[in-house]
Amino acid sequence: MYIWLKQTIAHARFPVCDDLPLDLFSVESRILLLAPHPDDEVFGLGGYMIKYRKKFARDDMPDSMNRVFVCFLTDGEASLTDEPKSEIALHRKDISTRALHRLKLEEKQILRLHLPDGMVTENLSLTSDDKTFCALNEFIMQHKINVILAPSQYEFWPKDHVAAFYLARSLCEKTGCKLYSYWVWTWFNISALKLFKLRKENIFRLPIPDVLDEKIELIHFYLRETNANGHSWCGNLPPALLRAVSWKYEILMFHPIEASAANPE
Repeated sequence: MYIWLKQTIAHARFPVCDDLPLDLFSVESRILLLAPHPDDEVFGLGGYMIKYRKKFARDDMPDSMNRVFVCFLTDGEASLTDEPKSEIALHRKDISTRALHRLKLEEKQILRLHLPDGMVTENLSLTSDDKTFCALNEFIMQHKINVILAPSQYEFWPKDHVAAFYLARSLCEKTGCKLYSYWVWTWFNISALKLFKLRKENIFRLPIPDVLDEKIELIHFYLRETNANGHSWCGNLPPALLRAVSWKYEILMFHPIEASAANPE
């Protein structure tokens, strides 16, 4: 675990990106953020999305955020054991919709695929005739997406996160989109030794101290709504994970498609 040690290593090894990455903050980019569950988009990239909103959103232009889209692979219905899955899914979808509205995203920019929570791998074949793959490929073509953000292949667990990365990579190989990955559970699962040995090419820290308070508020927005037993609809998340995603940097990694296809490391 030792989140502070991992953040110290990341701070020392991965360069900070002082200039906003052109692919991620450009009017030429149309961005799809893949989130395995409702909350991953905020935990992993809430700071990025707030910075994007501050750069582009305008009150006199309701569609000024229309170049960003979020796809939830599941409804997150497996987060609790003391509620029917349908009830959990209902609440998690509602909370995520309201959270994204705070980021100036409208319902038409949200895609929900309703894959079984915890079983994304079992329900994906990553082939051109796979139902989910085809639906996302069509969405990418329809909205002219050219950048995809997905959880890191180093997430290890939950396995839905790893499946999301390989789904994104396959989509990028087919469509020519650029691929960036972000960290959620990587912080919790990766060992300090593995982190120290990671090849650091194309990994960078996105500074978010100017929007950190707002990101933390979004995290709490997800966590503070509970069921009758006092359990957050997001489930019982480890405090170490919440500390990690409340850091003043977000980790992003660019994946050249040819290189990632040949060697996922």
